[in-house]
Amino acid sequence: LFLILPLCCLAQRPSNILEKQTGITYSYDFFSYRVLKKSSPNQTDMIAARNKNEIHRSAYTVGLNYVLLHTRNAAVETGILFSDRGYQTIEQPGGYSTSTPNLPVTKVSSYHYQYIDIPFKAIYYIFSNKEILYDTWAISPSFLVDQKNVFKSTYNDGHVTTQSSKSDSVKMNKVNATFFTSIGCNLKLGKKIYLKIEPNYKRTIFKIAQSSIKEYLYSFGINTGIYMKL
Repeated sequence: LFLILPLCCLAQRPSNILEKQTGITYSYDFFSYRVLKKSSPNQTDMIAARNKNEIHRSAYTVGLNYVLLHTRNAAVETGILFSDRGYQTIEQPGGYSTSTPNLPVTKVSSYHYQYIDIPFKAIYYIFSNKEILYDTWAISPSFLVDQKNVFKSTYNDGHVTTQSSKSDSVKMNKVNATFFTSIGCNLKLGKKIYLKIEPNYKRTIFKIAQSSIKEYLYSFGINTGIYMKL
């Protein structure tokens, strides 16, 4: 429904059609985490243990965007995005004494889920005929392209090492869908170039893995983009 409304605006007032636009965006997601939902009562303790040991981490999304339809009141945008989402564990003991310099004393595990997204965004300008402030609603098919675990170990002498590996313990769902929403502003940088700044929220609609505990990724971040009128 929210994608159809901009088309209605165009049909009613075709003289309001503005230039198409293209841009590149980068979202720094300062809070990337997950929601766990149980499928049976005996999973309560398992979820509580994970919630105790797992915390949020930073993530990012980068991509190219194209405004298909642009009026004075609304716009429809699509594009192709690459995102790295996930979470990490709290710092845990490495299992070795601090007097042993060649073995880690603490370790942190980070879980990375990398997706290609093709969003369909509906953009509504908050003030009629003004393109400064807007809100965005979007749905995107999300295709999993990689999943890996990164292990960071800290040693007694202060040096840090990182290793990555793929996890085959849980079968991941290769196709998902992501809901996006944001509120943003346009800052004019030139006659045809402007900067977009958008605090945003993203969440997967379906569970990310075929496991008994349902897991959904979500994040809060700041999306910035440079757009050009064509």
